[in-house]
Amino acid sequence: MTIWNLLQHPPTRYRTVPFWSWNDDLNKNELLRQIEEMHGAGIGGFFIHARGGLTVPYMGEEWMEAIQACIEKSQELGLEVWLYDENGWPSGFADGKVPALGPAYQQKRLAYEWAPFTDGENVTLAYYVQSGEELLLLTPDDPRSPDFRVYYEVNPYYIDTLSKQAVKAFITTIYEAYWAHFGNEYGTVLKGIFTDEPQFGRGDFPWSLELEEAFESRFGYSLLEALPSLFLETKNCRRTRYDYWACVTTMFTEAYAKQIGAWCGERGWSSAGHVVDEQTLMSQATSVGDPLLFYEYLQIPGCDWLGRSVSEEPLVPKQVSSVVRQLGKKQAITESYGCTGWNISFQDLKRIGEWQFVHGMNLMCQHLQAYSLRGLRKRDYPPSLFYQQPWWEHYHRFNDYFARLSMLLMEGKRQAEVLLLHPIRTAWVEQAGSDSCRIEPYHQAYAQLSRWMCQSFIEHDYGSEGILERHGKVAGGRFIVGEAGYRVVVIPPCVTLNKVTVKLLHQFILQGGTLMAFEPYPYLI
Repeated sequence: MTIWNLLQHPPTRYRTVPFWSWNDDLNKNELLRQIEEMHGAGIGGFFIHARGGLTVPYMGEEWMEAIQACIEKSQELGLEVWLYDENGWPSGFADGKVPALGPAYQQKRLAYEWAPFTDGENVTLAYYVQSGEELLLLTPDDPRSPDFRVYYEVNPYYIDTLSKQAVKAFITTIYEAYWAHFGNEYGTVLKGIFTDEPQFGRGDFPWSLELEEAFESRFGYSLLEALPSLFLETKNCRRTRYDYWACVTTMFTEAYAKQIGAWCGERGWSSAGHVVDEQTLMSQATSVGDPLLFYEYLQIPGCDWLGRSVSEEPLVPKQVSSVVRQLGKKQAITESYGCTGWNISFQDLKRIGEWQFVHGMNLMCQHLQAYSLRGLRKRDYPPSLFYQQPWWEHYHRFNDYFARLSMLLMEGKRQAEVLLLHPIRTAWVEQAGSDSCRIEPYHQAYAQLSRWMCQSFIEHDYGSEGILERHGKVAGGRFIVGEAGYRVVVIPPCVTLNKVTVKLLHQFILQGGTLMAFEPYPYLI
């Protein structure tokens, strides 16, 4: 049987998989009734998502019993059951249990101040004295008064996502607990777990108790001596910033995405989800370092699309779909429709979803379906796209339509022969403290190039230099990234390229490939 024979009634695996918000008392009969409602509306499954208003103890026995009842009911009806790894979001804090383990597990951010110093509840990393235009590290036995200090502040409510130890504690608390309850009997029935908006910061320079040693081991010089360069224009500030963000990005990606993706893969589950602040180079740099690098390790990488608008630039969905195509993954999931409001129309739902599918997404996760609208629950990033809606009896048309799109896109082969390099590393070297204004022109130029190609119907992917380091090569006159090959490579306006990228581009030119570069050209290697 071909996919054309399945178009009228696409199988479950292609159908929409919304967040099912468990946000009140959990009555078994009501849970089973709501599953029947989903089945009748052509929905393929659901992510069980604890949200504000939940009265049942999260991860307790009653919670697990409710999940088991839903698994058994879904088996009867042929729906897929997925888990979600947090009580609320962002993922990582395990309902507060991981940060409660102590400061080593808690999120930290760097800050600085000039003398005279204020007293505060923060930890000083180093003091410095000014010598000409430079700041020199002050040793403990130096009698001079310091002019500058760098310290870190602690967020006791979230985790240090640069720390493998902290993320491992999260995996143990949530993932291992789920496997202990359901692995033996339902391990092959449950499809996987959604991880939502992990991050190492938002607009700040992250710190970890493990960072200093990791940095010095990798780059061979003292991070403490160089810390002022992260905030100020100093002699070697761009080298320091590049090395700092490279180290932070690697630590975050390997601690979080790689550990969770490996854990799920070893058990036959899929890790699905997305990072935070996907929209601009400015926000990506200080939240996740390189989002494309993160997507490599998830079985089903995704994006988040809030509100009713769509963008002229395809950056958010295309970042995901590029990695999916390059690394041979099958699915790219979008969490959509949060904050679209109670009066969102079918026309708008269709428009927002189609725009993302045009740019490579192929699995719809609606945000969200509320178990209850009692009290303030109805104001939880509405709407609830569920049985509470007056149009619910017609909703199967929406789900059938997107199931058909998903099936065609998952089983088809997207063609792209142009690779646009992703200039996130320019953002790394131009970020000065909390000031990202130097990055803005590079972001706008990059977005404009992508927009122009879309308007000209030139299909293209983005290329992360981090992914090129491990999956890039040149063969037969094509620039190869994993399973994708390109005839044309475009360098957007940028400041820096790494040595591996430059070497590959040189080989590409020698083999007759087409390379296009836009001013200003990179001058740092």
